[in-house]
Amino acid sequence: MENTKVFLALRALDAWERRHFMQFIASPFYNKRQDLIDLYSFFCSECKREGARFESKEAFSYVYPNQPFDEKVFYLLLSRLLKLLEQFLITREFELNKAAQKIYLAKAYQKLNLEKLFKRSLSEAEKIANKAVLRDANYWRESYEREYAFYEYISSKSRLKETNLDKVFADFDIYFLSEKMKHFCFQLSHQSVYKKEYDPTLANLLVKYINDRKELQEHPALAIYFFCYQALTADEGNNAFFWKFRLLTNESKGQFQQVELRDIYLLALNYCIRQFNNGKEAFFREGFELYRSGIEQDILLDKGIISRFTFSNVVTFGLRLREYDWVENFIEQYKTTLSKNYAAEIISYNLGRLWYEQKKYEEAIEVLLQFNSKDYLHLLRSKTLLLKMYYERQDMDALEALLDSMRVNLNRKGLLSASKKENFKYILRFAKQLIELKPYDKAQKTKLLLTIEQSNFSEKEWFVNQLKLN
Repeated sequence: MENTKVFLALRALDAWERRHFMQFIASPFYNKRQDLIDLYSFFCSECKREGARFESKEAFSYVYPNQPFDEKVFYLLLSRLLKLLEQFLITREFELNKAAQKIYLAKAYQKLNLEKLFKRSLSEAEKIANKAVLRDANYWRESYEREYAFYEYISSKSRLKETNLDKVFADFDIYFLSEKMKHFCFQLSHQSVYKKEYDPTLANLLVKYINDRKELQEHPALAIYFFCYQALTADEGNNAFFWKFRLLTNESKGQFQQVELRDIYLLALNYCIRQFNNGKEAFFREGFELYRSGIEQDILLDKGIISRFTFSNVVTFGLRLREYDWVENFIEQYKTTLSKNYAAEIISYNLGRLWYEQKKYEEAIEVLLQFNSKDYLHLLRSKTLLLKMYYERQDMDALEALLDSMRVNLNRKGLLSASKKENFKYILRFAKQLIELKPYDKAQKTKLLLTIEQSNFSEKEWFVNQLKLN
């Protein structure tokens, strides 16, 4: 039972939703079957018990006392309960959108030929929409649906009357172009990670169309993605579109729902990371400010939870800029927002990174020696930090043992991608050569430095610095 669709969906409901779902299925308008109410009651009662077990036979016995277990009957019951739950979720989502309700109500009145009530409902829908602060693509979709409903009404009365088609077209254009430019931006982000090519023909046509119609750029729902797309596709060195994108984001962030604003911030962050990787140090500060404001305003949190990747990225940016006090406060303040599955290892790893940068080697080594993770990439990164500290302290015995341990991890099949494996092979190879380098052999040192500078791997800067310092 625990692996069924309905069980997984029920487990995801919060206390408010569970309580209201009980009221929903108890309503004879939606459900007249007592066995479905009983099955859901069984689920609710079991949820309250510590160490609850959701056994199919126990549930069946609860619903149908004194009847032998019938698998077909039971799974049909589960299927019916799932359909009721889905209806509840649809209804709940629809109830959240008052403007859409009025539009559908207007359509219902039109079918009943109740002209006065039809017009009143459309008018109420418009008032609700205009009072809302959101001006995202959904706002323009609903505006289009409202105008189109009115157009159908006018057309049904007389083909000779002037219509509102201009407004229908205008609203639909903003909605359509906003969504298309958004998806084009997502395609480019996806393309950069997965090396998948997308046909840019339509995107190029739409960019030209929007460029020629400046009035369209007055709507943030469209303009944000329009400038973002141009920033992502601009020639190297042309950052003008990015700054327009960022300015518009800051000015209109209140017009978007949190989930969409998070996507907008991630698009901006990806741009900053790409620019930094191309040697533009200034974009590390911009990326840090994006992360800081995104965290402090809960934009980069999902229902109060921060992803382990975002958490570590925030620390990376802060450490790079030597914002040590801020990073320390961030780890302390936001450690409880990490998923419990990853919290311990993410906190340990990032404290180790912070203390390494602050030269607090004793504390860093202690926490990293206790570090453990099923994620081998994460494990090898923590060992790389230890490698750097052992070398800087000239603890060669510990360093040799660590290199052997890393080789064992690296040789395990299927745990890392080829590129990640190659990266750590560089680290191990150059660490070994660094250890074996004779202090007064300038020719060998110069040769190793040149080889490292011509290689592409994550710790190149550290190796170069060690050779130049010694």
